[in-house]
Amino acid sequence: MVTKDTSETFQGHLDVFIGGQPAGHTLGGVTIESETETAPIETDDDGLVDSTFLSNTTTVTIRLAQINPATIALAIPGAVVTATGVVVSSVRGNSLRSVAQPMVVTGTNGVECHQWTFEAVAVSAGTEVNFIDDEQTVLEIPFTALPGPDGRFYRYQNFPK
Repeated sequence: MVTKDTSETFQGHLDVFIGGQPAGHTLGGVTIESETETAPIETDDDGLVDSTFLSNTTTVTIRLAQINPATIALAIPGAVVTATGVVVSSVRGNSLRSVAQPMVVTGTNGVECHQWTFEAVAVSAGTEVNFIDDEQTVLEIPFTALPGPDGRFYRYQNFPK
């Protein structure tokens, strides 16, 4: 089997929207990691002919600068913000797709505007609270991106500011 890994980190102030709701801005940007696994197909006489696609995993890690009940609820599948805090319901037995929501990340580098649109993301691993050098608290949330109907995990656009 052959595995191809790619990783991109986008620095700076990026605004994050999950399920159409603002989730705040990032500190330290967003990291998008993709891993594609293929297996070689061989023939008896000619050796390697081609490869076949086995799997593709895309993980999006955001580092949110604001920590409040709404952003904490983003990190817990099944969590809902109420007037008294965060209520966590069990999502046991549900698929990732049943708790997944669309995510849009936007930002500018002063020259161009950038936008990443994810069809559906779901929290996939442990969430961490970290302190950055300037003592800013950051909520780091890893999401698994799920493919949309067209098979793509996300769309990227850039345009002049």
